Amino acid sequence: MSHFQRFTKTQSTLSEARDSGPWALIRCFNIHMSWYTWVFDGLGSTAVVAGCAALYRKYQAKRPSDAVIAPSTAVIAQMSARQSTQPTPTQINEQIKAVLPFDREHAAEKYKGLSVIWKVTFCFIESDIEVTTENDAPVPKKFWRLFCQFGDESSNKVGIHLRFTSLPPEIKLLKEGSIIWVQGTIRSIGFMSSVSLERDPVVLEVMHF
Repeated sequence: MSHFQRFTKTQSTLSEARDSGPWALIRCFNIHMSWYTWVFDGLGSTAVVAGCAALYRKYQAKRPSDAVIAPSTAVIAQMSARQSTQPTPTQINEQIKAVLPFDREHAAEKYKGLSVIWKVTFCFIESDIEVTTENDAPVPKKFWRLFCQFGDESSNKVGIHLRFTSLPPEIKLLKEGSIIWVQGTIRSIGFMSSVSLERDPVVLEVMHF
């Protein structure tokens, strides 16, 4: 076949493809374009997949974690190992009652000023007014008394009196029977099985019930 004949056949094929619409034209060159389409379609798909994977990893890295962080072993051990310091209110009460009534006031004096950490049970709270003097003028000031107990059913309970000039927020939510870990200094010993701490003791922990 001469060059002229081949050229004429090619022109005829192109004319038929154009007459049959764009899909016929694509089929005409399909054998020549198949390798090009296969290569670039494969690379394009790979690039798309890789890009999506990278975006997902970036999203996961920035996403806030929903996992609950459990307290460390050291914190749990510290909470469970906390114990009331000695002498406890029960021990103080027993030691004072062990002496003669005449000597009990003197026996109670030696406990004043002692720093303590006690676990007490909340009973109730009441407010009161204290009148102080400022610049030779009486000034009423409000304060709160917390009445608590130390001891369990197996021992004689001792009343613990706490006094606050500014009430901690967690105290306002207490229910009867809640547990308070309190740190303070002994102010006085009552003769009716009670111990009072200096005003504004430190509330270390509150356990609601």
